[in-house]
Amino acid sequence: MMRFVLAIFILHSSFLLSGQGITQKFILTGYVKGLDTGMIRLTYRDFMNNRKRDTTYLKNGNFSFSGYINEPMLATIWGTGKTPALRNANQAEVFIEPGKTVISNLVINDFAHQQTSGSVTQSESEQVYDKEANALRAGKV
Repeated sequence: MMRFVLAIFILHSSFLLSGQGITQKFILTGYVKGLDTGMIRLTYRDFMNNRKRDTTYLKNGNFSFSGYINEPMLATIWGTGKTPALRNANQAEVFIEPGKTVISNLVINDFAHQQTSGSVTQSESEQVYDKEANALRAGKV
């Protein structure tokens, strides 16, 4: 009987872990210049590939999100603009990965020029984007 229970436990564990990888915690922190209070939102896919929507309140412009993922994920962060027409100006996409990621230079109504540190995938993405933009400017594409 004990072997049967052990076999079921092992099968169940391997089923839960198959295809999921090892889940690890991410922490995303930052500061929004020009907005001391209010809300900021984050959407991303979690370790089960479920879409997550998280909201946090700014405290003196600072924010923090955390969750569990098993690989780098593209996330969207957005805040409340001063006018509805500027909603997209307060939205940016960043790669989050296990560990700590920090968003700096996040300016209200200009989220597009944010800077991210702590995410290797984000850095690689920015390098590819810069190369493509330079090639387009040089007329090589």
